[in-house]
Parts: sequence; C-alpha cells; structure tokens
Amino acid sequence: MTDVRYLVANRYLLTSIRHSERGLLIEPVHSHSAGPDQERCIPHASTLYDICEDDKHCIHIVYIDQAGRLIHAIVRLHDKQIVSNMLPLSTDWDSHTIHTVKLCCIRNTLHLFLLRNYGFIHYELTGIHWSSPTTIAKDFGCRHLHLVQSADQWMIIGIMNNRLTYELHIWHYDGQSFTWSNPSPAPLDTAWSAEDNLYIEPRVDKDGALLLLCLRFLKGKLNFQQLRLADETLILVSDSSLITPIRQVETAFCHRNDDLIHLTWIAEGHLYRIHYKSSDGGFGALQSIPASEPTRWHIVSNQDNNSLPYTCWLSAHREWLPSDVQLHSFLDLYRANTDIVASVTYVESSLTTVKQLLETHDKLQKEMDQLEQRIQFCKHQATLKQHRLAALSEELDIRESLLRIPVPELDFPYNVDLDTSTDRVQLHGYNTFQIAPQLAVSTSDLEQRSQTESQPNDELEPLQKNGVRHKVVHLLQRITKLNQ
Repeated sequence: MTDVRYLVANRYLLTSIRHSERGLLIEPVHSHSAGPDQERCIPHASTLYDICEDDKHCIHIVYIDQAGRLIHAIVRLHDKQIVSNMLPLSTDWDSHTIHTVKLCCIRNTLHLFLLRNYGFIHYELTGIHWSSPTTIAKDFGCRHLHLVQSADQWMIIGIMNNRLTYELHIWHYDGQSFTWSNPSPAPLDTAWSAEDNLYIEPRVDKDGALLLLCLRFLKGKLNFQQLRLADETLILVSDSSLITPIRQVETAFCHRNDDLIHLTWIAEGHLYRIHYKSSDGGFGALQSIPASEPTRWHIVSNQDNNSLPYTCWLSAHREWLPSDVQLHSFLDLYRANTDIVASVTYVESSLTTVKQLLETHDKLQKEMDQLEQRIQFCKHQATLKQHRLAALSEELDIRESLLRIPVPELDFPYNVDLDTSTDRVQLHGYNTFQIAPQLAVSTSDLEQRSQTESQPNDELEPLQKNGVRHKVVHLLQRITKLNQ
C-alpha cells in the first residue's frame, strides 16, 4: 500500500507529517526560528486525513479518529500544545462511507470536503466555529475531487459516476456570498468508462484556461489524454497510447513541465516513469525501479506554488535517500528560498532601522535648531536687560548725588521744595513776589515764563537725548537763574 507523507513548508519551518502506529507524527525537518524542535504526535488518528496551512502559518489537520469522529487539530508554530475540537456531524453520518478528505484554505477561510460513496459533504470554518455540513451532489458517486485556482477563482472539479460513464462537474466559488455555485452550466460528458483505472490531474495553463491531464490504464496499454475547458466544453488536445504489460496500478501521478509531461505510477512493486512530449506526441524511454515502500509526497504551503516545480510526486522509498531526486531538489530549493527570504528580511529590517534612525536624527536636528533660536532670543533679552540695568544704575547714582547737593538759601519770601521723584521745584508763597529789586513776578507771569522755557531749545536739544543727566543740568540752570 502506498504511504502518504506531507511536507508543510513556510518561511520559518519545514515539517514532515505522516501516519504511524501511534497516530499522526509531526517532525521538524528544517527550521529558521526558535520553535519546537521535537516531534509531536496526534494519537488515535486514522489514515483518512488532510492538511492545509493558513495565512498565519498555522497547520490545520482534519482527520477521522478510531471512534469515527471528525476532529480538527491546530498546530501552531511556537506552541508545543496541539488544540483539537470535534466537528458537527450530520444525522446520516457514517465514517465507513468516507473514502477521501480534502481540506483547503481560501481567503483565510477553511473549506473541508468529505468524499463518500454518493456525493460529498462540505464544511466551512469562519472564525472559530464550523458550519453545519452541506451535502453536494448526493445522487452521484464521486470518483475524484480536485480543487483548482484559476485567475483568482476557485473551482471544484468533480469526476462523478453516472452508471457506465464518468461525468465532469464544475462548481465555482462565489467570494461575495461565500458559497459554491451549482455545476456550470451542466455536467460534461466524457468518453471514459466507469471500469477504467482513471487518474486525473487538473492544471491551469499560462492563458488561465483549465487543462485536464488524464491517465488511464486499460488492458495491456497506457492511454494519456489532454483536455482543455473552453466555453464550457471539453476539447481534446492530445490522445496517445503506449502498450505496457502493467496489470494492477495502485496510484499514478501526472506533472507538466513546459513541453514535457512526466507520468509516474506504482504497480506490482515497481515505480515506473516515462516522459511525454506534447510537441510531437511521442513517449520517451520507460524507466522501472523496485519500490518496496512506495510513498506519495505532498507539499503544503500558503506561498505561491508557481515557484515550485511540483507539489506532489511519487517515491520508491520512505526514507530521505539521495536517489530521490524530486525530494532533494525540493529540499535544496526550499533551503535556498528560505535563505534568500531570511536575507531579504534581515536587509528590510536593517533598512527599517536606518530609516527610523534618520527620522530620529531629523527630529533631533529640528529640536536643536529650535533650541538654538531660543538661546539666541534669550541672549538678546539678556543684553536688553543688562542695558536697562545699567541705565537704572546710572539714574540711581545721579539721584543719590542730587540728594547730597546743598540747596542755596533764597532771599525772597517763599519756600522752595525739591521733588527728587519728578525733578521739579515747587514754590510755595504769595501770588505776587519779587525775585529781584527791579522785577515783579506774578503767578500768571511765572506760568507764561514756564511755558516759554518748556519749549525746545537748540542748545539743550543734544542734552535731552542723554536721559536723566540733561534733566539735572536743566534743573541746576533754573536754580542759578533764580539766585541771580
């Protein structure tokens, strides 16, 4: 019996998942992080399971346990504990009628398909709860079920048994209503007999059209067909046959690489390989090697699969042998990709750090310029304050000097008061008094004389610009005139 192993690849970890006597074994192969480096096990799991990965690099496994229950397990990258829960079952649930489990992640939503003897069941996980099961195509037996992505559109390719022939059903996924539409527009008739040992691999060509690679093992010969879906019609592209002595085929696989199509199958304890060239429709040499432990490898990754030459292949051994060219080619490609991604991530991180440092430098430079302007403003204010302080100090010295000047005695009958705060002389006495023997002065004359003296004088104009000192000089002149 052919063993099945999965390689879950992301930018941090490469993990191998396989079924054993203890259950599902999860073994790390290559790591770029500090995640768990020991194998983990999911006990009581049967051979009916499937694996996918979401956008957060979490591994999702849906399997049927030994008790017939449907279990969903989540394996996180940095968590050693595996979280499991049970899915809701339909009223007519019977685990013995399930022969294939298909799990995929579409736009960060898990879709589960269970193929049984008649039709298949669909589950959907949005958030943390699974939806109720929905039965699709319950009137026909489902022989094959494939999930294909074409031009950002997901579709289901179902090969259904219709009595003596096969029919091709296609369901399209509606991203707005999150539902799968009915077969569009009607089942497609094929020339394949229900008794044929049929293996189909759907592909999307460079033009975005759906291409079916069909490998049939008839009595004593191998038949290979290529069919293209155009305008809801299957068009036969090529049809070639090769006589072989093969009788019983366990599993087969088709892989297209430009003009060459690689056909691989396991039969009667041997692994057979042959190449088919589409340009001339001819087969290459048939290769055969013993396959004591045949293994089917699947690559599970949420990255772009176009960078991988293949996502599935058949091997003659379960071990990691140098003779397995496909396995070691994938490992070399994976290590190279992860090393490049790690280097790019490091460079991006370094550039981000440099950008942040430059932004911090610009911010500090702006703050330093603002502080420099503030310092210049404070220096200017300090200079103004120093000038003001010097002027006040000079005025204080003059006022103190005035207080020390003796006031001469006047020979007229009125008192003279010197007001140092206003620099004025106040006269208290009669309304009419005599300053000199020949001069009589009245109060009105004094006011008129005061107004005349208060007018600008060309001789005193330079002194008026010297502040307090010219006031003192002017006051002394007035006192001198009064004493004459």
